[in-house]
Amino acid sequence: MGSNSLRSQDSLETKKIIYKDSVVSLNYGNRTDGVTVPYEERDSVFLELYKDVVFQSSKHWKKHVKEKQTIKYWKDEVKLFFDKTVDKTVKKELLKFALDLSDKVDSLKIREVNSKNDANYFIYSLNSEKDYKYEQRIKGKDGVGYYINWDGKQQFYKCMLELNPQILFNKERLIFDAKKDFFSSLGFFHKTVILSCDSFLAECNSSIIELSKIDLEILRYHYSYGICKGTDLKTFEDQHERAKEILNTTNHTMLFLHKD
Repeated sequence: MGSNSLRSQDSLETKKIIYKDSVVSLNYGNRTDGVTVPYEERDSVFLELYKDVVFQSSKHWKKHVKEKQTIKYWKDEVKLFFDKTVDKTVKKELLKFALDLSDKVDSLKIREVNSKNDANYFIYSLNSEKDYKYEQRIKGKDGVGYYINWDGKQQFYKCMLELNPQILFNKERLIFDAKKDFFSSLGFFHKTVILSCDSFLAECNSSIIELSKIDLEILRYHYSYGICKGTDLKTFEDQHERAKEILNTTNHTMLFLHKD
């Protein structure tokens, strides 16, 4: 899971910047190798927020923590399976929330499947001491928790979401916290002090029940093809710096060629 290293000459004359898993093109040349998408420019305020949510980049995070973080995402379709232990109302609300996100975010596809064997996202509930805990690594001390797996390309391939109404008695709060954890699991997002309490990604607690506009904006950007996937913080910042330099110097937009 190492960072993607730059393998081209550091020059504006370079026609392509080649990374480990993707190619960033600086011209409008041959596009037959994959899907070519223009760099998505964003303002510095949004980028600082995004970097803290994904890379834990703000000052209160230690350097070694920042360096380990990468952009992780669901490349394949997210296939949800709800165990029979999940309350019907909880399932209905969480599934509605998930499908709504799928409709609103390009490149993020979510659907329910009828068999656990067909699923890559398993949701279960611990209603009593007799119910089986499918993932021992989930702490779930607050009543909701998840454990997620990703491969060397930083692509998720399996997730377990655990609900525990024995700890979280209030069903509305259980649904809300389940939505928050589900949302976080779509990008392995971290809580941030930069956002106010009306955000799913805020570090502070709140009683909100709806996804905020900034939450949706972050998710859409995360699944945009206008950024390279799987990169670390330094690579991400270098890409933006170079893209802005190219735009200011040549009035051309840097392109990302996605080969997967």
